[in-house]
Amino acid sequence: MQDSFDIALTNLRDSLDFMVQRDNLNADSRRKIRAALVDLRRVYKASQSTPKASPLLVEALADLEHEQWMYWSKALAQEVVVPQHKLDRWTPLWIPYRDLPEASKEQDRVWARKVLVVLFTAGILQK
Repeated sequence: MQDSFDIALTNLRDSLDFMVQRDNLNADSRRKIRAALVDLRRVYKASQSTPKASPLLVEALADLEHEQWMYWSKALAQEVVVPQHKLDRWTPLWIPYRDLPEASKEQDRVWARKVLVVLFTAGILQK
């Protein structure tokens, strides 16, 4: 049975086939469109399973994600008018990752796991 993503890809492929015929796209353009659909399916399928990784690696990436978020949120707070309710929520989190409450650490771990999916999908890390 096809999942909703496969159905969406099939519909997209059919729409692109119609456009190819209507607009008389050349063979090279058709190959590029097909390759992009194959890549999209591969990336999506890989993203559906979280790769197994060392807890230390997840923590290191989560720490880096938190550092990146602090840099971004502090810069944003200095450059534009940020609503006070956001500042009230952000400011207590401008601390080292190790000092964060567990719930905040888990939010950073979610993004760390997303990075792992990209690294595994690209073949940089092996499962």
